[in-house]
Amino acid sequence: MKILVLIVAQILAGVTAVTQVPEDMLADANLQPTSAYEQMLVEYDDSGTFYDNNGLDRNNEVYRWGAAVTSLYAYLENGSPKYLAGHEVDDSIYDDTVTFLAQAWNITDRTSAEEVIDRVLTNGHNAKCNQAIKEESDIKALIKAIKRDFGDDFTYEDALTIDEDYFKENEIDTSEFYRVKGAACAYVRFGNDCLKGYDYIRLIRVITFSYQIGYLTKEEHDQLIYNIDIALQQQYSSFKDIHECYYYGEMFRLGTKDRQSTSLINDIVKAISEMTDERYYTKIEKRFEKEISFNSASMEE
Repeated sequence: MKILVLIVAQILAGVTAVTQVPEDMLADANLQPTSAYEQMLVEYDDSGTFYDNNGLDRNNEVYRWGAAVTSLYAYLENGSPKYLAGHEVDDSIYDDTVTFLAQAWNITDRTSAEEVIDRVLTNGHNAKCNQAIKEESDIKALIKAIKRDFGDDFTYEDALTIDEDYFKENEIDTSEFYRVKGAACAYVRFGNDCLKGYDYIRLIRVITFSYQIGYLTKEEHDQLIYNIDIALQQQYSSFKDIHECYYYGEMFRLGTKDRQSTSLINDIVKAISEMTDERYYTKIEKRFEKEISFNSASMEE
């Protein structure tokens, strides 16, 4: 079975890590926009080149850098890390791609694709997390506890050790365990705008799939991916850091801890562990500092 067919089936059953709440719920007038969001937006122009069977040029740093970002999806879903979004998408699964975007993101045409992309760039989960950090006492308490106990050396491995007992020791409510943990750990690790990486890794998939089924032009796709690559390179220190951010973002999105949410979080931890053990991060880290451009990339990897 093609992998996207499986993903669509899982979405409909509500049992996959890429299941999302409808993205129109992100349109919250009370949210402060993500910083520098204007630099991420593009001018949409339908006079550009729409998808043909030739697909995308994979031999440039924009594509390959973005594919390294979304390699997490490949490990989560048995795809291929050499492709943007973690999977090769071809005409044979056009209908499944359409279903994925409709069910997971409420994207059904060009207009809704543009609206969702711009909304997430402006007021995605990063903006929600920024607001929660400012307003929610439990998140503030956990941030304080982490800084007290771990100082400036707090790591991803330390984050894995924070459990409900740690919450109780610090008199923090556990009813929204994942939401609080995700926001606090992301902030201590990455500072302000700590979930940009989460929003952006998800958007790479949305943008790529939207191009593949004719909702975006190649020019729009390429510029959006370029903008995201540059922003991620400026904010994070490694591809593993970006994937760590995804881990925190999924916790923040899922909120409560139950069997299903724990399974999804454990899958992310497992994928990051496999990528580390297989030295995949070692293989791709040399790419992180490279200049991101549409020039032909070195094929040394």
